[in-house]
Amino acid sequence: MHAWKVADELLRRQTDLNSYYLGAQMIRSKIMLSFHELPQDAILSLHNSLMQQLKEVTSDTEKIIVTQVI
Repeated sequence: MHAWKVADELLRRQTDLNSYYLGAQMIRSKIMLSFHELPQDAILSLHNSLMQQLKEVTSDTEKIIVTQVI
């Protein structure tokens, strides 16, 4: 469960490309491999967080990040 929070925090902070990419990759992997671990009441929060990330994508956003989040 801790990895979900860490990945989300890395995505939100966007401090540097490496940590941003790590957060995006962690979220992608967790969704693909461990979605069943996420409590039912946390799914909407995850959805909202990802939608916010997608809203912030611009033409300047690194492509490597976009491919992980989308």
